[in-house]
Amino acid sequence: PNVQYGGYAKTNKHFGYLKEIFTIEAENDLSYVYKISQQSFYDDVLVNVKRTDLRANEHFELADHLRKTYSYDATVELIFGLPGITLDKWYTEFDKPYEWDVVIRAYDWFLLPEAESFSKEYREKYGIETAKKWLSDEDYSIPSEIVVGGFSCTRQDHIKIKRAYAVYVLFIQSGIYKNTIDNVLEKNNIKFGEFLKRFIDECYPRFKQARFESFSYVENHLAEFVSGEVNNILHNI
Repeated sequence: PNVQYGGYAKTNKHFGYLKEIFTIEAENDLSYVYKISQQSFYDDVLVNVKRTDLRANEHFELADHLRKTYSYDATVELIFGLPGITLDKWYTEFDKPYEWDVVIRAYDWFLLPEAESFSKEYREKYGIETAKKWLSDEDYSIPSEIVVGGFSCTRQDHIKIKRAYAVYVLFIQSGIYKNTIDNVLEKNNIKFGEFLKRFIDECYPRFKQARFESFSYVENHLAEFVSGEVNNILHNI
């Protein structure tokens, strides 16, 4: 069996037990991935979403121990478009996971009716803009609201943020570029986020000009994704 738990990011008072729990799991082949629900590495962003109880360093150290001792995989969760994030900040979000060899899984920010972020006051405070999206047209009659912009991150910035993540996945998912990227980082004395920014600013436009089908698809998808308008019905739930 495969055992999975949630909520580890909020276990400040009991963090010491995590290593014991995962040691038991690893030795009995109950799990193989350690997921870090970080959301952002910026304190001001975490304050805005009331996630100041995170312990990034300890989680990464534990992930490193599990990988070296039990060949665990490790992932870290980041969220697109949190209030306070900017395009420049987003690029640096890649640095720590890359240095620790932890894979980033970035997710859209769904505004849930029971969350504080769903309220009118919260939206106005951070200038939150959303688009209505159906996860499945057949299963959902009311769409979900997904954040696609705000005061610190416009809709156009949101496109660039998601584009950066798409290029990151292209580089990371196979692993074949790692040695090359590491050499580039070392020779230029830069971090991965700076490398990613330079690649997108200097190289990515050439792929667009060449009209490669895959890149055209990504650009069209991103433009469509942020274009939807908010569903006003959701404000009254």
